[in-house]
Amino acid sequence: MGVAYTPRVTVSLSSGWTQAGVASADIVQTDGVRTLRLTRVQLVVRSLELKRRYQSGCAASGGAPGACRAYVVGPLLLDLPLDRESSSLLALDVPPGVYDEVDFDLHKPDDDSPQDIAFLAEHPAFRGVSVRAEGEFEGTWFVFVQDLNGRQEADLVPPLQIQTDAPETVVTLRVDARRWFWDGPTLLDPRSGLKGHPNERIIEDNIEASIEAFEDRDRDGAPDA
Repeated sequence: MGVAYTPRVTVSLSSGWTQAGVASADIVQTDGVRTLRLTRVQLVVRSLELKRRYQSGCAASGGAPGACRAYVVGPLLLDLPLDRESSSLLALDVPPGVYDEVDFDLHKPDDDSPQDIAFLAEHPAFRGVSVRAEGEFEGTWFVFVQDLNGRQEADLVPPLQIQTDAPETVVTLRVDARRWFWDGPTLLDPRSGLKGHPNERIIEDNIEASIEAFEDRDRDGAPDA
């Protein structure tokens, strides 16, 4: 008989940024004409949820919500680790089963709840802001902010199998900021994606498409083989 464990999942965060196997402190990109350096990338989420594949005991058929999912309520500030492959974000006690999705709500905090008020007291720069990036474009400093609000879903492929007789499992949430400021082969000035500016929709779509989740037992910020 194997050793019994409390099923536990560590959720790690990755920016997807490595170069030739060596981590860099900044994300540096060029299209051959323009150069972009990202020095910090952050997101605010209201909640993060590991969702169980449909089963008869799940809430969809009248079961208790805890039988279907494991989740944490925020707001949480996700500070992407640009100086290493990944960083641990939080740990969840997870009921045994098969999980095929990680959901989270991008959230622009405001004075509409005690949780938001407490969060803004600690992070005042995020009032009405869910996405923030800092850096240099063509040598000029910028701060990019957006107020994206809504649920983001990342499929776990292959699905995550949680068993009572297995040790800790690691799931990495990768937000690949290298994909944000591009329009095809052209590097965009992040300031052109601010509210009401011409590339706002392009960059919003890029942000939403940059998010994925996968099992990552070796904690290298990439899907396991």
